[in-house]
Amino acid sequence: MTRSRLAIVNRGSIALAAGDPFSAPLPGSEVVALNIARAFADRGAIVTYYGLSAAGTRVPRVAIEPVSALPRLPDGDDLTVLWLRDYATTVPDVALPSARHVLLTEDSANDLRAIFRSDLATVASHVRSALPRYDATVFASRWHRDDWGERLGLDPHSSVVVHNLAAHVPWRDRPATVPTRVVHTSHPRKALAAVIAIARLTDLDVTVSAHPSLYQDDHCRVIHPDGSGGWVDRGRFADVAAASPWTRFTAPRPVAEMAAFLDGFDILLHPDYTEETGATTVIEALRRGLLPVVSDRGALPELVGNAGLVIDGDSWTADYACRCADALAALTSSDMERYGAARAGRRADLGDESIVAQWAQVLCLDEGKA
Repeated sequence: MTRSRLAIVNRGSIALAAGDPFSAPLPGSEVVALNIARAFADRGAIVTYYGLSAAGTRVPRVAIEPVSALPRLPDGDDLTVLWLRDYATTVPDVALPSARHVLLTEDSANDLRAIFRSDLATVASHVRSALPRYDATVFASRWHRDDWGERLGLDPHSSVVVHNLAAHVPWRDRPATVPTRVVHTSHPRKALAAVIAIARLTDLDVTVSAHPSLYQDDHCRVIHPDGSGGWVDRGRFADVAAASPWTRFTAPRPVAEMAAFLDGFDILLHPDYTEETGATTVIEALRRGLLPVVSDRGALPELVGNAGLVIDGDSWTADYACRCADALAALTSSDMERYGAARAGRRADLGDESIVAQWAQVLCLDEGKA
């Protein structure tokens, strides 16, 4: 059955900015959710986003409502509800038995251990009890789905893999040149310590465009890299930045400016140690013609394919920093040309047309034409 209404529910703590929410920086999950909202509103669906927002938040053809208005949402078999990272077993005062319910998760099993501050067995029990709420669960990569299957005991029935939609960054081809400019754009919890260690060893210009204020924090809290779960507090972000003079730090860019910002760089450096599931930052870089240089953790090898440089090993170690700096120094214009040719093949998987078609199928919405 094709449905005509889409409600996107975000019960998290991230508030959308006034005006166009893409005029400010946003975490990847919210960016993906709003890209989905915009895509299907442009294709004729009646779309409402329920979540925190400032007064005057406006998204073209998308209604913005607080979560408190959700109980007033009319039920019907024309409605699909997309729940963003919502692992509650029940939602009080919300009864929509005729609607289709879909969970969009961006969290790895290790992420969930940190979020719930609990052991893996407890997390697995909770998540498995929450999943019956949903008609389908959407994962950001095959690695992500398999991680839940292996560590949380997920039954793959009704699970779907759809890569993150990064429609705010148009595809761009660029000529191959010897790379000189490196950028890191992810949240500091994911790879900052490794980026700083690598920057110290390379002659390339390394810029970090990130800040934990994106998650309403000022500390560098990272998921423990050895897989034991929980958080490690590296101290105030400002202190970490001040102690790293060989790295240029800039504020996170508004979503709407990300494409233009990325045009100033050749390489995206993302030596992640937290098991990325969807890596919107890497997809943005591929779409804008940058070469991703990444670790082999989580879904990064799957997303990059042969269009980037995957350096294996434990990215928080001194040996890794040395090997990564050497690999950066060895890159030539011929290497960049080869990786650029491979990047064209990633468009079939990471382009808007493919991803919107997959979302249309799982949400049971008309794919239409934008």
